Amino acid sequence: MRYASLKEKYTDIEDYNSWQEDTIPANKITLVNNGTHAGPKTPLVLQTIRYLAQNADNVTIQTPYVICNGYMYHTLNEIASHARLKIILNAVEKGSNPWGCTDYLNQKKKILNTGADVYELMNEVPVHTKAVLLDDRLSVVGSYNLDMRSTYLDTELMLVIDSKELNQQIQSTESTYIEKSKEVLSNGQETEGGQYETKVLNWQKKLFYGVLRIIIRPLRQLL
Repeated sequence: MRYASLKEKYTDIEDYNSWQEDTIPANKITLVNNGTHAGPKTPLVLQTIRYLAQNADNVTIQTPYVICNGYMYHTLNEIASHARLKIILNAVEKGSNPWGCTDYLNQKKKILNTGADVYELMNEVPVHTKAVLLDDRLSVVGSYNLDMRSTYLDTELMLVIDSKELNQQIQSTESTYIEKSKEVLSNGQETEGGQYETKVLNWQKKLFYGVLRIIIRPLRQLL
């Protein structure tokens, strides 16, 4: 049944022969995960990103939202100490995860104090992409959010792909997202991208986030 439905949707599924034209060469692809067992996990995905970033000059992290503990902040600080670190996340005005948005409002200064340049993305719809770009060669893509659940609890899979062509394609997408973002620096400077569209929260949303900012403080470990 499944194959029949796919064959109906993709009529060339049996005689498709354009793999070389439609794929990108890669020197190496490595699958990383933080364990498939139930319960707490070692943060292997984040440790892998930290290791790969050691010799990088430019690191870009695309994540729907950021919810960090001390170790995660330390990792970001370590990366930013030797590389230009960019974090692209959904702006609160556009975010679809109220918990992630609220924690960002509470933790924004801590995130900026790591030395990262933060880009608050105002895309037409919230972006759910999870990717890390290291210079112009390595791309780490998959299911890992930069939050505590992905780091210590959920089973997450990421592919480390050594491919300049793929890295360039993703960099191009990230450049578009940056144009749709407000850049926020640790010194308080804010710069709107050329395609940034301002959206003001109504009073109901402001009240909602104001209350939620208090409620979630003791619950951060569960987000």
